[in-house]
Amino acid sequence: MIINSENLLALDKGVKKIYNDALKNTKEYYKELATVVKTKNHSVTYSWLEDFPSMKEWIGDRDLKDLTAHTYTISKKDWESSVTITRDDILFDNLGLVTPRVQSLAHTVNQHFNKYIGTLIVSNDVCYDGKTFFNAAHSIGEGVASNTTDLPLSDVNLMAIYSSMLNLKNENNEPYDIEPTTLYIAPNLLATAMKILNSDTIDGTSNITKGLVKFRVIPTMADNSWCLVDNSKPIKPFVIQITKEAKIEKDDSDMFKAKKMHYGVDTMDNAGYTFWQLAYFSDGSLLDTAIVEADEIIKNKDVGNAIIFDIAYFRFLLFVRQNDITEIEMKIYEKALELLKKAPFKEVEIDELPQQYCFKTSTRKEFS
Repeated sequence: MIINSENLLALDKGVKKIYNDALKNTKEYYKELATVVKTKNHSVTYSWLEDFPSMKEWIGDRDLKDLTAHTYTISKKDWESSVTITRDDILFDNLGLVTPRVQSLAHTVNQHFNKYIGTLIVSNDVCYDGKTFFNAAHSIGEGVASNTTDLPLSDVNLMAIYSSMLNLKNENNEPYDIEPTTLYIAPNLLATAMKILNSDTIDGTSNITKGLVKFRVIPTMADNSWCLVDNSKPIKPFVIQITKEAKIEKDDSDMFKAKKMHYGVDTMDNAGYTFWQLAYFSDGSLLDTAIVEADEIIKNKDVGNAIIFDIAYFRFLLFVRQNDITEIEMKIYEKALELLKKAPFKEVEIDELPQQYCFKTSTRKEFS
């Protein structure tokens, strides 16, 4: 290709088309979880109601809610990405090598927004009510409500959290009308989620959680963590605020002296939280906590006391359902057996243990 203004203009149009086409075809799951707000301002202050607005019988004057009761401000940040095209790429028609680099620019834009979601979930920063987004003590009227737990992912626990979100009520004791739609999971929970949500049966019985919600892997979520979300509402649980959209731009000032031209994108944006009621998070750490507690019992208690250690041992088994032991639970069980070797131990029937630690099987021998 001859390098002249006409051919460079055609190249520029071709590059922009490649970029725009790729932008439409790359994954953008952030739109499932985030309300996208476009603005021309450096910062935007959001005024959120303590409760979702709801219809009520109009008697007398309107019930005007105070929109300044909670405020939340998001300020823009600057981001950029760029690629370089050499003179030889143009001169020898090597644009086939240029295409994937331009497409990668579009990929980085959507990945940038996708990463926001994982970052918001993991960082768990303060939301509009002054508390961390996932918190055990969000205020509702004079009471409190939680949208966080440490339960591991299982069909039983998923149904428990699903029901909890369904039953959440506002300060007037009216339902929020929340119906979870999607389960977001760490990569290591993919097999568990597929089993819970796709299998016809679990342990030989009908699987009532089959098809309950959709699921998606969030690569940046920590191992064993999961988050149940209602993203069917006009307002999603997160917000991505875009001040300047990422449009591809060209700089050919280096063509004469360096035989290079550059294409880049830059965006001004940031992200934050909306209503905590729309999401429920678990770090799945309860099993790990049980390991730590068992270690502490060994270090600090009279290990000769079989009853004390039995309690720690059966705490592992509380989360191991008979005939359905996951890979994670098996590791926990193996850890329990390892710990048992460190202390004198005697056979103890479950009936001898405090009721809150009891498991549904007769003795531990079934797990030996």
